[in-house]
Amino acid sequence: MSAAETGGPGSKPNSGRRHFLIGIGVIAGGVAAGQLLRPYLVGGSEAAPKEFKPHAFVRIGADDRVTVIIGKSEMGQGVYIGLPMILAEELDVNPQRLAVEIAGIDPAFNHPFMPAQFTGGSMSVMTTYEALRRVGATARRMIVQAAATEWGVPAAELRTEDGVVFAPDGRSATYGKFVEAASALPVPAKESVALKNRADFRYIGKPQRRLDSRIKVNGTAQFGIDVDLPNMLVAVVARPPQFGATVRSFDASQAKAVRGVVDVKQVPSGVAVIAEHTWAAIKGREALRVEWQDGPGATLSTESLRAERRALLARTGLLAKNQGDAIAALGEARRKIDVEYELPYLAHACMEPLNAVAWVKNERCEMWMGTQGQSQDAQLVAAALGIPPANVQINTTFLGGGFGRRLMNDYACEAAAIAQRLGRPVKLQWTREDDMKHDFYRPGGFHSYKAALDADGKLTAFQDHFMSHTGNGTGPMTSADLAPNI
Repeated sequence: MSAAETGGPGSKPNSGRRHFLIGIGVIAGGVAAGQLLRPYLVGGSEAAPKEFKPHAFVRIGADDRVTVIIGKSEMGQGVYIGLPMILAEELDVNPQRLAVEIAGIDPAFNHPFMPAQFTGGSMSVMTTYEALRRVGATARRMIVQAAATEWGVPAAELRTEDGVVFAPDGRSATYGKFVEAASALPVPAKESVALKNRADFRYIGKPQRRLDSRIKVNGTAQFGIDVDLPNMLVAVVARPPQFGATVRSFDASQAKAVRGVVDVKQVPSGVAVIAEHTWAAIKGREALRVEWQDGPGATLSTESLRAERRALLARTGLLAKNQGDAIAALGEARRKIDVEYELPYLAHACMEPLNAVAWVKNERCEMWMGTQGQSQDAQLVAAALGIPPANVQINTTFLGGGFGRRLMNDYACEAAAIAQRLGRPVKLQWTREDDMKHDFYRPGGFHSYKAALDADGKLTAFQDHFMSHTGNGTGPMTSADLAPNI
């Protein structure tokens, strides 16, 4: 059965797009960090085929199914084919035959330079390339050794091609035949496993059809917004209209009168309206009456920021580079250019608005969402709920855009806080307006350029005085937050 056809707990009878995510190549991992991934079997009654699992990155079944588990989130950048292809090269299996799963939280998938599992900085291939190659090469070597033992042939005389082992006398068998014997072998030290020469690559560097294209085109790929659990409610949050504002009071009577609204509860980020479906939650929020207590961002505006920036032009900031005497050249110039450029604060504006499903029960929290930072999600959600991080399970779905926004954990903590108050699974849904108003913005900038030209119009001096917000763009800003650079 293909990954796109597999069902899961709470799944509905058909395989339409808006169904529970388990089994479409985004299968959840173990509950606690370090627990190995397991395949999900429909109905839970079938016995799992014998498998060869030399590493958390890969497993090979007796049915010849090769599954590559990747610890990076697929948000359109192509890791769903790029990373499996690297492992497949050394394993000597056609990447197009692979099944792919997104890993649960497991230290095996941590970034090599820090103890965290995340996707960002365009580092997915760079930081996993050698490890994936070594895992593939190691698995292939162990399969070949198992075949050599069974056939009584030196391993060096065997060759492989596309998941099949060939002997000099014409015998051949697929990898699946040897998974049980390979599982009994010790894993060789990585230094003893040779990698292919680049000249022998069959897949790396060659055009490949993306493994997630078909399911995204036919609608069976599951994004966070598609997750649908039995008895699930939907929540939207009324958030403050300014940075730092808080809830003074609210009147939920009109919101609760909206058909489908189940409850209204105050949460750390504002007031949550919980309903049977998204439309009711949104209409309930529109009917909600909230009185906000102004915060330090009450007077923040585009004009106030411009005024502060211009005041900073009189100050000397950090010197980035100084060559020659630009000040003197500008003072003596016959022709001058003096111009200002302003860069706005920008929202990430992912194609898929932020969302997260949380289910908190028995001091455990299980979440389904598109995220770039599984490890940090677990840590911060656990802190918000007052439970151990090991009690938080993150099921990573496809992401409808990330761009770093889903490295932030505000929406995950919001969903968990709401679910904890209800005892039922809850989908937190942001609207496009929420995304634009409550993002972690790309900081704005302000450039004051001065240039001097000689009689021939040639540049003789240039000065750039640049100021930008030094924070993450989500709090009130004053001149102390603006970094002038001359």
